[in-house]
Amino acid sequence: CAQNQAGAAATISIPANRYGSEISQADADAKAENEYNALNTQLYADTYGSCVVAPFLNTAFSRLGSFIRNNCPTDKVGSYATITIAAGTWGSVLSQADADAKAVAEANALDTQAFANANGSCIIPRQTLHTGFGVTVYVDRLVDNTYKLVVTGNVIAIQNQTGWGITGQSVSGGTFEKTYPASRFGTTVSPATITVVQSGGGTLGMGITSFTFF
Repeated sequence: CAQNQAGAAATISIPANRYGSEISQADADAKAENEYNALNTQLYADTYGSCVVAPFLNTAFSRLGSFIRNNCPTDKVGSYATITIAAGTWGSVLSQADADAKAVAEANALDTQAFANANGSCIIPRQTLHTGFGVTVYVDRLVDNTYKLVVTGNVIAIQNQTGWGITGQSVSGGTFEKTYPASRFGTTVSPATITVVQSGGGTLGMGITSFTFF
């Protein structure tokens, strides 16, 4: 049966009057029983038994693999590949936990370097959004497919960051960082203005043009 199905036993029927005996009724019935025993095999069950949807089906399962793609061009870096097992892929007659364990086992079997090379991404690790006046702004895509915004340089505070969801905030060590989830991939950010307070006491408003999370 399919991996999300459960097998049922096949019925073996010996019709009446197939066998006769000159000895006794018991002897005739014993001959029918012998045929039953000869037919009662795994091959017969696989041929004539039924397959039904298993009573327990795995829930959807998804996680990052443990290998990073390593066959990218020299100007890019590899990312982890996401391993996904759809709901209902595996079934069990024992328990929900057993069905889910089968899905996890498939994910573990898929978690190889070959899978990462076939399904992981090749990414340009950095988009530089601004450079000048002692301040650099860039976005890194990390190998787990999340993003990190960095404002670094002659900066002691960010007064306002329109369009990035950041309000006034002090900056330690001249570098501010904010992370964004992998779900931002493919989304476009509208033009934004970042206003920073520099160590000399002045403020600097930097216009960031529209860009897309790659």
